[in-house]
Amino acid sequence: MMYCTACKLAHEGRECPRCGRKKSREVQPEDPCEALYVREPMASMAQEMLKQAGIPTFVEGELGGFFTAYFGAYGRGPVSVCVPYAALNEAREVLAAAFPEVAEDASEDSPDKDAN
Repeated sequence: MMYCTACKLAHEGRECPRCGRKKSREVQPEDPCEALYVREPMASMAQEMLKQAGIPTFVEGELGGFFTAYFGAYGRGPVSVCVPYAALNEAREVLAAAFPEVAEDASEDSPDKDAN
C-alpha cells in the first residue's frame, strides 16, 4: 500500500489517484489518512463519532477563524477527516452507518487488503 503525503491518501500503485503525483511512498501505521471528505457540519459530526470510539482524528484543510466567522461553517469547502492508517478500517466501520460513501471506498484502500 502506498501513501500520498499531499492528499493524505492510502492507495495502490505509485501514482496518487487524486492528484496524480508519482512520489508516493510506503504507508506507515502512524500516517494520517483520509477517512472521509465532506463539508461542515458533517466533518464535525464525523470527528465526534471517531472521538467517542477512541480513534484519534483531525481535520485537514480547515480555514482560519476569520473566514469561518465571516462566511460561517457552511461557506467552507470540503475538508478531510483524517485518522492514523493503523485505525483506518476501524474508523470506516464507525463512519459507515452515517456516511454510506465510506463503505463504498473501504474496499479500495483498506489496510487489511495487504494482509490477504
